Amino acid sequence: PPPPPHPRDLYAHYYRLFGAFREHYASLLTQWRSFFAALATAGYAVRFDPHWFLHPLYRVAAEPQELDEPEGEPAKAKKKEKDPRNRVASVLAQLDAFSASRASGARYPLEARFAFLLFSTQKLERIEGLFGCLDVYHWQLRIGLLPLDELLESRADALPLLTVSDDMSFDDVLIRPSDGQLYMVERDRPFAPSLMHLVRARTTALRDGSLRILLDRSYPNSLCYLSLFDCVNCPTAITRDIEVQVSVYLLPATLQMDALFCWSYQVRIRMLSNEESGLSARTVQLVSRRWEIFSAAQLDDLEGDPEVVAGPGVIGLFPILRPGDRFEYASLTTDTQPGGRMRGHFVFVDRDTRETFVVEVPTFQMNYDSWTL
Repeated sequence: PPPPPHPRDLYAHYYRLFGAFREHYASLLTQWRSFFAALATAGYAVRFDPHWFLHPLYRVAAEPQELDEPEGEPAKAKKKEKDPRNRVASVLAQLDAFSASRASGARYPLEARFAFLLFSTQKLERIEGLFGCLDVYHWQLRIGLLPLDELLESRADALPLLTVSDDMSFDDVLIRPSDGQLYMVERDRPFAPSLMHLVRARTTALRDGSLRILLDRSYPNSLCYLSLFDCVNCPTAITRDIEVQVSVYLLPATLQMDALFCWSYQVRIRMLSNEESGLSARTVQLVSRRWEIFSAAQLDDLEGDPEVVAGPGVIGLFPILRPGDRFEYASLTTDTQPGGRMRGHFVFVDRDTRETFVVEVPTFQMNYDSWTL
C-alpha cells in the first residue's frame, strides 16, 4: 500500500480546500448567526461562538509552512496542535474519508460540511434538539445535527446529517449530495428541501412567534427546548370566553408501528381576559372531553361512523381557568394513511354557578405535510 500522506501535505490540502469557502461562508455564517440570535431572543441561550470564523486566518487559504515544525522542538509542536486550523483540517479530512467509504462515494455538500465545521471545531457540548423537540406524556422527540463522532461510527451507505431521536431509539435524516435535499431513512420520506432551508425556516418561525421556546421543569435544572408545535398557523375556535387552538405534527419513523402514521397534536386552551370577552370574571373547570376521529379511508368512502373517544378530564387532569389563564397538553393519534381528521368538544363547569357548558374544539387534519419546517 502507498505510504500515508505526511500531515503537512494533508493539512495543506484542506487549508486550500477551506479557501473554497471564501465566497460562501459569509452568507452561511450570517444565516446560522440569525438562527442562534432568534433562539436567544426567544429564551434559549446556546453556548456558541461564531466569531472565530471571522478571523483573518479563515478569509483565505492558510499557508501550510506554518505547521511544518522543526524536529527537536516538542513544546512548540504541542502548542501548534491547539491551532484551530488543525481542527478544521481534521474535520474536513474525516468527512471526506467517511464519504469515500460509502457506496456512492459522494461528498457532503458545502452547507453540510460548513455545519460540521461550526460545531465540531468548537468542541461544543452536545446540543440535542437544536432544530426542535416534542414533549408528549414526558416522552421527548429531539431533532438535531448528528455529532461528528456518531457520524463516523454510522454504517449507513448514504450520508446521514441529522438525528431524530427519542428516549428509546433514533433515526437518521440523510442528505442527498446532488441537490442537498434532506430525507428520512424510512420510506425515503422527504424532510426538508435543504439544511439551510431548515435553518432559515426555524429562524423565521421563532421571529414571528410560530414556534416557541418552552421550559420543562421536570428535568434537573430545567430544560429549555424549541417546541415544534406551530402556534400561529393552526385552527382556532372560541366559545363564549374560552379559546381552543390545536397544532398537529407528523412524527417521523421512530414511532411508526405496523405501518401506522403517527401524529402528535397539542391542544392549547385559554380563558380570555374580561376585556377580550366583555364578560364578567368567573372561574371554570374542564370536566370531560369527547373526540370524533375520522380515518382517511372513511373520508374517502364517505361511509362509517367515526371512532369516539370520551372520558373525564384530559390526560388525567381537570384544569381550572380564570380570566387570562392558559392550559395546554399534547397527545397522539394514528392512522394507516394521511388525510384523516379529528373534531370534538370539552365540557366545562362554572365553579360559581355550577352551570355546565360545551366548548368546541376546531376540526383539524392529519396530513402528510404536517411537518413544521
